[in-house]
Amino acid sequence: MTTRAARVSVFRIAVGILAFSKFLIAADDGPPHRPSSAQFTFDSPVRDVWVGPDDEFVAVGGKNFVAFADGTGPPELQRGFEGSPWSVWGTASEDVFVSTYNGLIYHFDGATWNLVVESSFGPWELWGSSERDVFAVGTDGAIMHFDGEDWSYLDSGVSERLVAVHGNSSTNVVAVGETGIVLRFNGKNWSRIETPFDGQINGVWVAGENDMFFVGGSGLIARFNGNDWTRMIPAFDGWFEGIHGLSDDMVVAVGTKWPSLEAFVLRFDGTSWSELDSLSNLHHFGSVAFGPSGNPYVAFATRESSEWKSFNDGLLIQYFEKDTNGSIGNGE
Repeated sequence: MTTRAARVSVFRIAVGILAFSKFLIAADDGPPHRPSSAQFTFDSPVRDVWVGPDDEFVAVGGKNFVAFADGTGPPELQRGFEGSPWSVWGTASEDVFVSTYNGLIYHFDGATWNLVVESSFGPWELWGSSERDVFAVGTDGAIMHFDGEDWSYLDSGVSERLVAVHGNSSTNVVAVGETGIVLRFNGKNWSRIETPFDGQINGVWVAGENDMFFVGGSGLIARFNGNDWTRMIPAFDGWFEGIHGLSDDMVVAVGTKWPSLEAFVLRFDGTSWSELDSLSNLHHFGSVAFGPSGNPYVAFATRESSEWKSFNDGLLIQYFEKDTNGSIGNGE
């Protein structure tokens, strides 16, 4: 199936509602202050977000939508995919990959969505180092790679479901998943990194060649230096699903507490983790991104009640480090 859309220019949106309401970042020339924000509302939860080199932005999820915005008005929603969009990654507004829950991968060239992968190993999680080096990880240990021309399967050596992938180069890529599985790609082969954890690892951010952050269930935040593992905070009732960083002193992790189902946000400042906010009306769906400007983007979804029985609204927000003049879209 092929869906079509108008050419998209630089777009800028953000994800969440009310997140980081206590997140104060010190400006270089003055005291800390509350960040300003731009906000959008969708009819279903946002599952994943991607921020490009010029702060262009794509969000996917919920009731079969991919959202684009150009910074001058409401985001453009595109629908018609064969399956709910699940993960997104790209290099520019005319080079975006989107996977779906049922194992498909689409590519957007700025004018047309083309179906490029059909498989039974979805949902795929996506990450790449360039337009000629894109990885997708999925169920049964499946890993695919795009070299700029073709998609092909790589041998992972495992059968566990893989749920996240990230790297800092084409020769330092890490995939994580069920039963504490951690795999590392050196540009030629995948090998297993032994871990002291047996629960599912939900997210990974690769800060450097031997500097990796991981999040998972039981409040897991861990760091690996190439030789040793460090659990960075005590275990607690809750789980993390997303982590991303700008530098080793600006790392953000997001998750959900149990049994309250409060969404929460933590930040690592290079020394310790601190909770930025707890949000009782939100459930987190697992995505964090940083734009080149250094502004954090966080994905959340609201829930109707504490019974956690349905999720209706997807609320998208971008938080700015400093107060700005004017607005983006319908934000203030």
